[in-house]
Amino acid sequence: TVGFVLIIACTNVANLMLVRAENQQREVAVRTALGASRRTVIGHVLKESVTLSAIGGALGLLLAYIGVRALVAMRPDGIPRIDEIGIDPTILGFTALVSVVSGLVFGLFPALHHGATDLVTALKEGSRSATAGKERHRTRNTLVVTQVALALVLVVGSGLMIRSFRKLTEVDPGFQAAGVLTMNLALPGGRYEDVGAVFGFYDPLLERLEALPGVSGVGAATSLPLTGAGAYLATQIEDKPLAEGEFPRAFRIWRASPGFFRAMGITLLEGELFDTWEHGMATGTGHVVVSRQMAESVWPGESPLGKRLGFRRTDSTWASIVGVVGGIRAQGLRETPDRAIYFPISDAQGGFTRGLRLTIRTTGDPMSLVSAVRQEVAALDPDLPIADIRPMTDIVGESMARVSFTTLLLTIGAAVSLLLGAVGIYGVISYIVSQRRTEIGLRIALGAQQRDVSRLVLKQGVTLGGLGIVLGLAGAFGLTRLIGTTLLFEVSPTDPITYGVVALVFLGTVLVASLVPARRATRVSPLEALREQ
Repeated sequence: TVGFVLIIACTNVANLMLVRAENQQREVAVRTALGASRRTVIGHVLKESVTLSAIGGALGLLLAYIGVRALVAMRPDGIPRIDEIGIDPTILGFTALVSVVSGLVFGLFPALHHGATDLVTALKEGSRSATAGKERHRTRNTLVVTQVALALVLVVGSGLMIRSFRKLTEVDPGFQAAGVLTMNLALPGGRYEDVGAVFGFYDPLLERLEALPGVSGVGAATSLPLTGAGAYLATQIEDKPLAEGEFPRAFRIWRASPGFFRAMGITLLEGELFDTWEHGMATGTGHVVVSRQMAESVWPGESPLGKRLGFRRTDSTWASIVGVVGGIRAQGLRETPDRAIYFPISDAQGGFTRGLRLTIRTTGDPMSLVSAVRQEVAALDPDLPIADIRPMTDIVGESMARVSFTTLLLTIGAAVSLLLGAVGIYGVISYIVSQRRTEIGLRIALGAQQRDVSRLVLKQGVTLGGLGIVLGLAGAFGLTRLIGTTLLFEVSPTDPITYGVVALVFLGTVLVASLVPARRATRVSPLEALREQ
């Protein structure tokens, strides 16, 4: 994106320098006639170009300083080491290098043009009356078409990213994030050695939290959705025994309290949820809840209730499935819902965990409960720290941070490139109108109507812009495939809606950019045009 914007900006400068070179033909011819060498003339033009680029680079650094500070101040979640982003000596050196190289490369266009000036012709003709040849027109037109094509590629990419981001915001994560406060508790093993000590803390804590004003549900689990945390466990399926040498299937496992599903708004589809923290321990028979995706992958078209799962290769203690819940996305919104198995916090095999993520559903602002929650935890264990306190909506936002931030940056680049493309069209058409004033004046003198003159100018702008649009669409068709697998979500890199809308936007931009020169052309005075000639 940055490279494309740089090229678009430089082609604008090259076009302006070409126009300046054509207006200085007579001056350069006089200098050459007085003994100036071609090397001196080219060096003078390159010096102007590099000076212009250096000034632009300095102003760009100022804008970059402001822009980077603004972007960092936004502090989008999920962007690592964002506080370290800034302008350092490496950036300063790179900017200086790019500025000088850009000035040299794109200054070659007018420099070579000056070097090839026909001395006799330039001295005979006045700079006003000298008209550019077909080759010079072709160079300018090529630069404008390139601008439009590159800008269109960026805008198409931006459009695809915007559509992708919108698709992400419409994804059902499998839970209701609004109004949920989350936090992390990790009980130290020295003071909480066994399951009795662990539940001696968590049982009264959850009761206290449920009694707080504004709390409508409290739960706990070993991890939270969209964070990517958790583990997979090899699982045996009683009614689908493994063949000789076959490996068991692995599913994501969670340990969850009975209130976790209600606090997170996870839908119960079939059966029942755990009714206690230690469901099944008294009978020695394990109970688990599975996600719909897990059930459908193992028993398509069947109810999984009552089916039994084993989690050891030999001498398994079987666990019966008592409920089916909707799938949640553990890895991120871009990923499919997990095939998951939910264990009680403590299971029939004696397993348990000390570290849990609390989920507290509130009727108001979740962060307003932080102080009250801290007091309840301190009442049970004043030395226990609470970590990572944040609303669940922040975790959802963090899961989209990469796409949203990339979309923002790409959109900024696309907007700048669209503006530069419009400026390029406007500049070339305006220059063409200035070069054809005599012709336009004669046409008006011979009876041409304003709409005829306007149509003539608009036709040139639309022709250049249309060619750029066609080439840009072709380029976008190939280049946007590079972001398809990594950044786009449920949007094709060749999405016809995006391409169509962008093509219409560019066509409208070309018309608007050409309209001002066209209107100026209709006001050309035939007498003034002939007098200038």
